[in-house]
Amino acid sequence: MAIRTDGNIRKDPNSSTNQDINTPDIDGGTIDSATIGATTAGTLRSLLDEDAEIVTANATLTANQCSGGLISNYNQSLDCTVTVPTAFAGGNFIVALSTAVANYYRLDPTGTEVWVWDGVAQAGGKYIGIANATVGAALQFIAVQTGASAWTWHVYTVSGAWQIEG
Repeated sequence: MAIRTDGNIRKDPNSSTNQDINTPDIDGGTIDSATIGATTAGTLRSLLDEDAEIVTANATLTANQCSGGLISNYNQSLDCTVTVPTAFAGGNFIVALSTAVANYYRLDPTGTEVWVWDGVAQAGGKYIGIANATVGAALQFIAVQTGASAWTWHVYTVSGAWQIEG
């Protein structure tokens, strides 16, 4: 493989097929024998990976962490509020608590964003939380398209005594 002065990558020195480096074309592939791919045209998504350990009182997740990530409270020792970015195409992640502690763990929407929790639209800006972090408590977040370019987080309780901000 060679990068040419015209901005193209020659795939094979003996081939006339070039790839413009400004608009690469990724057509699937594998990592450790698992298929990877895109859920949004032009956007590469990752395999499930533990992207974040939330151990401080306040944290803000990134879109990357909400693209197939596993969010954990490993070593949590304080009350914890985690702000989730506005829903976006292909967004999905799991929150799984792995440390039991007598402190709350909350997931807070950005601004007044409305979340659909277990099939019911909630009031804008209301967090979903658990009063005392419990090992095994878990939520799944999936961004669902609700308009031409609008997305909403649908949040599903996997386990635990989660509650909506009252």
